[in-house]
Amino acid sequence: MTAACGAHVMAEAAPPVLSISADYPAAAGPLDKARLLNGSVGGYEPMQNLNWLPAAYDKLAAIGMRMIRLDHLVNDKFYRVVGRDGGGKLCFDFSRLDRVIRPLLQKGMTPLMCLSYCPDVLIPAGGGDGSVPNNMDEWRQVAQAYVQHYKDLGHTGWYWEVWNEPDNPGFFKGSTQQYHELYASTAAGIKAADPKAKVGGAADASVLSTTARLKPLLDWIKQHPEVPLDYISYHKYGGSMLDEKPPYDLEWNIDEVSAMLSASGLPPREIFVTEWNLTPVMDAGAGADTDTHRMAAGAAARMYNALQHPALTKVFYFSPIEGYNADRVFNGDLGLLTVNGHRKAIYNVFRMFANLGDTLVVTRVSGPNTHDHATHAMVTKNAGRQVAVMLWNYADQAVAVDLTIEHLPYASGGENVRLTHYQVDADHANYFNAWHAGRRGDPGGPTEELEPMERRIITATSSFKRSFTLPAFGVVEILLDPVPGNMQPGILPLPRTQRQLNHAAAMAVTASSSLEQAGWGTTRAVDAITHSLPRTLGWSSAGADTPDQSEWICVDLGRVMPVDSVRLYPRDDQRAEGGGFPVDFKIQTSSDLKQWTDVDTRAGYCGGNPVLGPQSFSFPVTRCRYLRVLATKLNKVPSGARPYRFQLTELEVFGKDG
Repeated sequence: MTAACGAHVMAEAAPPVLSISADYPAAAGPLDKARLLNGSVGGYEPMQNLNWLPAAYDKLAAIGMRMIRLDHLVNDKFYRVVGRDGGGKLCFDFSRLDRVIRPLLQKGMTPLMCLSYCPDVLIPAGGGDGSVPNNMDEWRQVAQAYVQHYKDLGHTGWYWEVWNEPDNPGFFKGSTQQYHELYASTAAGIKAADPKAKVGGAADASVLSTTARLKPLLDWIKQHPEVPLDYISYHKYGGSMLDEKPPYDLEWNIDEVSAMLSASGLPPREIFVTEWNLTPVMDAGAGADTDTHRMAAGAAARMYNALQHPALTKVFYFSPIEGYNADRVFNGDLGLLTVNGHRKAIYNVFRMFANLGDTLVVTRVSGPNTHDHATHAMVTKNAGRQVAVMLWNYADQAVAVDLTIEHLPYASGGENVRLTHYQVDADHANYFNAWHAGRRGDPGGPTEELEPMERRIITATSSFKRSFTLPAFGVVEILLDPVPGNMQPGILPLPRTQRQLNHAAAMAVTASSSLEQAGWGTTRAVDAITHSLPRTLGWSSAGADTPDQSEWICVDLGRVMPVDSVRLYPRDDQRAEGGGFPVDFKIQTSSDLKQWTDVDTRAGYCGGNPVLGPQSFSFPVTRCRYLRVLATKLNKVPSGARPYRFQLTELEVFGKDG
């Protein structure tokens, strides 16, 4: 465009420059990723489903998660471990809790066990599970039984935490002195079962509040040296002071806690932040910062700041998976994963940290917004000579990056280098965008996974230089890997995960009958939530007194398309796990709702027993617009009147989108 005579053309201001330089041989010390890659699961309602959290373990293990803190272990909300036998003595049933703990261990992760809250059998008259147990000797027996159970299974030396947020009157109804008594009793039970176990507290919501228990506990432990305190724990949520919007607090209160420990006269010990996030708000609405790359950039900055405090042993992100509103995939909750297991932007930041090497390289960073590490970078290396550069920009203005790494070891060995560039920003590795755009049926989401933006082979030299733009609220990771010199410089193809599109997601559903209440409804059968969770249990037909009834559910795919498989999810909640799945049924297709073709027929399915886990059915490709499952013999639901029903948590339909 030509400017008019005498007009002034205003040039856009160049973005500020972030300068990053590192010297490969100059080690700055070890990087202990186990300090950062931990999670903390709270009392979300979906924990009532014993399959829900374990379904997330593969994805959590994939980002290097080391420890997961679990609370609500003792009250009766989820696991119902503690009871009494016919003679009034305490008895224990760990079968439900084991279904959450054992698969965690099988995936290579370790629990941090928070012994909270009061079980029904120890709640005083008129109290709740935040009450002080009415018999402290029996509470000690409870703590001992938990530790002994897992010791008998071969697990010793675990970390055990005494209660959760006792400074919060909603969680603990006792006085400071009563917390000390509770702590001493719990510690005695833990150590009696496993002297190698680690016991700690006080798990305050805020160590700086007027009701905080940590400082009094430290002083009390000094006066009672026979009571063990192996580690200190507290919680640290950020958030601005006024409106819970950026910039969030990126610090950890570790200086204040260290000062408390020193003032008590006790020697140093491990310090855990057993819950952290940038905000405590779990329902700020879909598209809140916690749903997007904005949180991801802030979390990167705060995790880096944790590394700057040697006294801070471990931090536990709240929460690995979210479920504050179990029927909403996005509502401003705090998880790494959505309630139905999709990877949020912050999940991909954890994966970036997992990609880092085990040795820090001395790195110099200068430029805008770097004074508190809100915009900053780190460089690592490992024994395989991989170099990883991670940088983040927790600010609303993009920056131009000048990156230089000197004295690399590749050229002398005749090697070239594979460069891989990952990025989390408004448009990349940020699943909220896909969800907001209406994509429901893609299990991976077109912007969900941390896939490379660039891969190339470059000629190795002793100096690597690169200039690029780091977006606002963006996080970038660059990996340099040595490759044989015969791998020629050039662009490499970008790997892309092959995904199977679920054509039924969020489509119109009809049924022969439908219970439309208390978490049941036709729309719940295609809401992409594949576990029976409070407020989204799935679809249920009306009840019948006998099994010889016909019920059906039908999904409109919106247009005629080729389909070749169906996946049906039975109920999997504790109340009726595996119930309601039909004994005799057909899968049928149609293009006009008049003529139906049977593509799969089953009789006596699973012998009429409860059906556990997703059930897949494949058939020759058929073109249809409508697909229905017609049940001709119903199964029993373990509870309720008129117990024979057809129930599904989710119905999925797959096929090439042709």
